[in-house]
Amino acid sequence: MTLPFQLFILLVRLIPIPLGRQAARWIGRFAFLAIPSLRRRSLESLQVAYGNDLRDEEIRRIGRESLAELAMTLFEFLKMPWMSDEQALSLLPLEGEEHLEPLRGKPAIYISGHLGNVILLGVAMTLRGHRVCTVVRPFTSSNLREIVARVSNRFGLGAIERRGARVGVQSLDVLRRGDVLGLVVDQDAGKPGIFVDFFGKPASTFLGTVQLSRKQQVPVVPMFCVRAPNGHLRAVVEPPMNLRRTGDRATDDRLDTQAHAALLESWVRRYPASYLWLHRRWKTRPEPTESPASSDPPREAAQ
Repeated sequence: MTLPFQLFILLVRLIPIPLGRQAARWIGRFAFLAIPSLRRRSLESLQVAYGNDLRDEEIRRIGRESLAELAMTLFEFLKMPWMSDEQALSLLPLEGEEHLEPLRGKPAIYISGHLGNVILLGVAMTLRGHRVCTVVRPFTSSNLREIVARVSNRFGLGAIERRGARVGVQSLDVLRRGDVLGLVVDQDAGKPGIFVDFFGKPASTFLGTVQLSRKQQVPVVPMFCVRAPNGHLRAVVEPPMNLRRTGDRATDDRLDTQAHAALLESWVRRYPASYLWLHRRWKTRPEPTESPASSDPPREAAQ
């Protein structure tokens, strides 16, 4: 780490979490006002999602609070390597843990989105006895990359950088050795992805989640992390998804991918400020002949 970053980390370590969250909230709100590029990217995504449904004032409020929550998440992330197990667990109460107990010690795919503190969600799973390896986008900052490595080493949370074709092989290895693969499933997949409906607009989405699940015959378990107005976090585990097995693999893949996109959308609509609107979810546009999957596919809890 660079010397200025080390000094900044020292300051972060000294600040109590409640005070740090409050300071980070105000820094995020200030960034929304003071940094045009952050404000513009957030509002562009919010306009795609809510442009026909919400007033401009409400869209700006969500954008401002989204950056405030991102700043709180960054503060928590920077403190993680120096947290005790008890402290990390206390930051993220978990609801629906009964859906995980039958899967303990077995391979599975946990999915989430850019909602709340996703890294802390992975840490909370490892501290509850699940061997988790997450797929992450590479950090361009060497300082942040080192913090990720420290978090991984501190809590035993595995990390696979999404770089080239190797990510598929590494993900398959995780499942084959009986561990859990953690995926954030709302990243723009570019031209290789398929287009499914997200907030009524086609969004390019990776097929790897449902394809890996079928190939390895492992369950897909959705879980989401959201933040309350007081800054506190909570996580909710949904029942495993019941993937389709009709024999029409292409249609099954599309409808199952649409199902997890629809589930994530339902959570984002309930907690819009917890979502990372800076992420350009609709960056890739479909060709004129392409269309998203049906917007209302079946989804049932596994029996």
